[in-house]
Amino acid sequence: MDALNLSIKAAQEKKIADSRDFFEQLVSDYPTCGRFWRIYVEQELKARNFEQVENLFQRCVIKVLNVDLWRTYLNYVRDIKSKLPNFKEKTAQAYNFALEKIGLDVNSYSIWNDYVSFLKSVEAAGSFAENQKIMAIRKVYQKGVMNPMINVDQFWKDYCAFENQINPLIAKRMIDDRSREFMTVRKISKEYENVTRHLDRNSPCFPPQGTVEEMKQKSYWKKYIEWEKSNPLKTDDLAIVAKRVMYAYEQCLLSLSNHPDIYFESTSYLQNTSTLMEEKSDAVLSKFYANEAINIYERAISGFMRKNPLIYFAYCDFEESRLNYSKCKEIYEKFLEIKEVDPSLCYIQYMRFLRRIEGIRSARQIFKKAREDTRISYHVYVAAAFMEYFCTKDKNIAYKIFQLGSAKFDHIPDYILSFIELAKHINENDTSRNLFENTLREGKISKEKTGDIWTEWLQFENYVGKYENIINVEKARLSLNDEESSNLDTRDTKLLIDRFKFMNLYPCSRIELKSIGYKDLNNNYTANSTSANKPSESLTSNLASTNSTVAKPVTKEKGFSKEDVVSNRILETCLSANPFAGSIVTRPRYPEPDVSKMYPFKQSRENITALQPVPGGGIFLFPSIFAETIKRLPPPSSFHGPYVSIDEFLNHFQTLNIPSDFQTYYKNYVSNRNEVKRDEDLERPTGSMDIYKQRHQKKMVK
Repeated sequence: MDALNLSIKAAQEKKIADSRDFFEQLVSDYPTCGRFWRIYVEQELKARNFEQVENLFQRCVIKVLNVDLWRTYLNYVRDIKSKLPNFKEKTAQAYNFALEKIGLDVNSYSIWNDYVSFLKSVEAAGSFAENQKIMAIRKVYQKGVMNPMINVDQFWKDYCAFENQINPLIAKRMIDDRSREFMTVRKISKEYENVTRHLDRNSPCFPPQGTVEEMKQKSYWKKYIEWEKSNPLKTDDLAIVAKRVMYAYEQCLLSLSNHPDIYFESTSYLQNTSTLMEEKSDAVLSKFYANEAINIYERAISGFMRKNPLIYFAYCDFEESRLNYSKCKEIYEKFLEIKEVDPSLCYIQYMRFLRRIEGIRSARQIFKKAREDTRISYHVYVAAAFMEYFCTKDKNIAYKIFQLGSAKFDHIPDYILSFIELAKHINENDTSRNLFENTLREGKISKEKTGDIWTEWLQFENYVGKYENIINVEKARLSLNDEESSNLDTRDTKLLIDRFKFMNLYPCSRIELKSIGYKDLNNNYTANSTSANKPSESLTSNLASTNSTVAKPVTKEKGFSKEDVVSNRILETCLSANPFAGSIVTRPRYPEPDVSKMYPFKQSRENITALQPVPGGGIFLFPSIFAETIKRLPPPSSFHGPYVSIDEFLNHFQTLNIPSDFQTYYKNYVSNRNEVKRDEDLERPTGSMDIYKQRHQKKMVK
């Protein structure tokens, strides 16, 4: 971003004829950034290229709802078009159009105020024209003071002054009629300002990067949108609520146009609003909001989301819900025409759509078209085969589709596993065995990727095969995997575990599996070994693990169980006490503390109230029960003494002689203190006006 700003600054120092190509490329790359458009327009205005300026405004003003850009447009209309005969009407129309588009913005005060200033500057000839002028100004004022924005208080004061200047007699009544509503608007304006304070409206639209700042901005925008959805104005007019919410979405899309979830959420809101209006028998508004959803979808697939399948599929779902099937076909075809994308998922969704509305024959036509496309993956064949099997119950067609795809994808393990899944569905045991044997013996799949296929074969024989078949599968695997055959110390035990396990049920405990060195990728049972003497992890998974670690103990909902703690200690003792072990095993983890209950440590040089300073410049948060009390205390800066020397105070406290009979001691202390005080009062000199006090003291002495 810094480099981009430097480039813009350098282009601004040049003549527009030399920098026009740069600015064209800039607004082409970032078409939703109002700041870039405004800079481009200002450069053309400096050169007085008014024709170019008007072309730029036509390209950006309607699409980019940026307050600064619109203010530049209004200033251009007011200053440059002042010599036209219909200048007043055109300028008023421009201001009305601007307020219709961006009058809801929290920073729109300047436009409201400029409009009023323009209306006041218009000369009116005659009483009728003067009344029309007053009514126009009053209308803008009354509309503006009911609109939450920054400086709405100042706009209200200007309105009150205007009414008092026109007619003080009716001003009080008109102001009192709106003062109550204005108090609500003023309160909402403060909330509006707070919820939009952190939004970066001038940020260009970059592709998603997943940075912290990007996530913060996205959360700020969604917070603002949810605030608008909560109907802070408490109005019963759903059209006003929908207008404000959609304005928030439009503002969000100026900075987050590359995020598909924003498009989908905005269209979903419009769909729900359209349905709600239809339930209220308002067909006009229902159709209007449905068309607005269509406009957002069209804008998305024609702009930033041109290659995003999710938006295309969501658009098709929307049109399918409206029974507009021809439009759905157009959307799918439009995506398939893009050459830079992988069309596999689109073909699959297209086949499913046509199967729903027209039947399996139409879906077959799309599959035929997909086979001719060289960009597709094996997923299209898998989807078509299972669609045939589950919809038409014709296992022969499904089997032929897999055979057809084997010519291209027989080297992909996932495709082979899907083929095997179909063979198991149709109860072709011999076919499944032949498929297992041919796939593993032909060597088209590397040995590192055959682990899942061996696992599937072993499970298959456990279901339908005999004991001899299970033994043959194990021998076949050992014969084709030299690394497994070399690990004689753990091979037989792991074979036995693989043979008798079922899903996540194992014939050994977790600790025993760790000690054996068994690993299952699906359940994370692991044990470390040195790279010099590396045993096989499992006969049901990939062999490869140079730096495996001891898995975390199985945790309960609120921590570790006693059994886990004891078993870990036993395992650690047994492994560390074996000096003849062939490999070094990392000690398992002990139960870890619940870090969510800890107070965070933060480096700081300042001592903040309700925080506890520690040596080294850090602070710890106080417990909540003390933090609430400390927050009520005045800050340390308000205390100016006296300061107590703690060392001297403790020494004095230690040397005190406290008597055992404290009550008697206290009575004597009080009586002695009173006598000393009485003597001091008698010795104190008195003035001439203390005659009554003197008489009283004499009586007390007698």
